[in-house]
Amino acid sequence: MAVITLDGTPKTHTIGELPELGKAVPDFLLESSDMEPVSLEDFTGKNVILYFFSSIEKSMFRDNIIILNRMAAEMSDTVVLCISMDPASAHEEFCAANKTVNVTFLSAKDQPDVGIKYGVQMEDVELLRGPLWASAVIVANKKGIVIHNELVRELRDNPDVEACFKSVRESSLGSRFGSAALAASAASAVSGCGGTDSRAAPVVLSSVAAAASTGAAVTASRLTAQAASASPPIEPPCSHCEFSFR
Repeated sequence: MAVITLDGTPKTHTIGELPELGKAVPDFLLESSDMEPVSLEDFTGKNVILYFFSSIEKSMFRDNIIILNRMAAEMSDTVVLCISMDPASAHEEFCAANKTVNVTFLSAKDQPDVGIKYGVQMEDVELLRGPLWASAVIVANKKGIVIHNELVRELRDNPDVEACFKSVRESSLGSRFGSAALAASAASAVSGCGGTDSRAAPVVLSSVAAAASTGAAVTASRLTAQAASASPPIEPPCSHCEFSFR
């Protein structure tokens, strides 16, 4: 549970927490702008950036989506999912008008529990169409493990989307270099044994394979913590945000 502010004044709090770093990201079944069902499992083997926002009607969120769309074009192994309670038709209209072909819009209009599952739904706050969400970004690597998350605690602010792509790049580099270093150590260990017992090699290399997976996860977690500690860029206030508090 996180306290949410409006112009620095505490107004409400979220229900639950964001998915934890190092844990599997929860699955869902939502509706795309093409009115087709989409599951998180559809993107197995890809890095996934999930952007939760309250409404496509707000200019601050539209601007962020355009930035995400531009950055996503440069990373073929990464998909960006923009998720809100807006109907799929509203997403389709925005996509057509702004040519945001590098991101995927998903509507949770008929699955409001997704906001609770991901820890973005706010208590005692709503728009006319339903529950209001806090803005958040969650990044999962190709194994579906959370490597970065950020919940925006001020209603007029946006998440640092550049940090999302940075976490993906650093995770990929950590995985590649970590595996290579461990493989080199294994070769050295086998060689250091004098090479007299070839039965030792499969055992050592098997241990390295397991350690490589763990090492990559640890590296990603460490780098993500460093990225999260950096101050996000200052975003201008949005004059279009009008929220209703009970």
